[in-house]
Amino acid sequence: MTTVIRSSRARVAAHTLPDLALGAAFPLLYVLAITPADHLPSWFKTIFALAALVSLLILLRALFRITRVMRTKGDWQVTITDERLLWETAIPGPGFPLDIALSEIAEAYRLDTFTLGADEDTTITSTYALRTKDGRDIDLSQENGGINPPRIFKALAAHGIPYRTYECDQRDDPDNTRRIRVSP
Repeated sequence: MTTVIRSSRARVAAHTLPDLALGAAFPLLYVLAITPADHLPSWFKTIFALAALVSLLILLRALFRITRVMRTKGDWQVTITDERLLWETAIPGPGFPLDIALSEIAEAYRLDTFTLGADEDTTITSTYALRTKDGRDIDLSQENGGINPPRIFKALAAHGIPYRTYECDQRDDPDNTRRIRVSP
């Protein structure tokens, strides 16, 4: 049985939309609200101008990434056969493209890490990885791989690779690395 999962350039480029929005927000706010406000002190306008410049750099980086993705000729595709996982990306990145034998994969997993944010609210960060039988973890990100890892993991489960979820609570102890398995 062979499973093929594809992702379009537009879908891959969409991962940059939050950066695009953040990058545009501060410069627009600066031009439309801060500059014309005569009652604001100059030190505040200067600090906001610096924030707008940093935000503008984020915007330029996001535009560059979107342009790069849209101009590429390749595909983002995952092919899972009875023997191999082949994850092809049009733009090589950390860990991609990936070609690994299914017999080397012990499990696919999602790790939810709970931390305290600056406002004392709980922040959950999810990371995805493959654990090999020799104990290595191969980190997978949707941004670099172009395809949502849970889609791949569900397809791997159909080929006999377990897909598990772990939790790591770092709210009380930021150095805690103990993982608790929450799914089979």
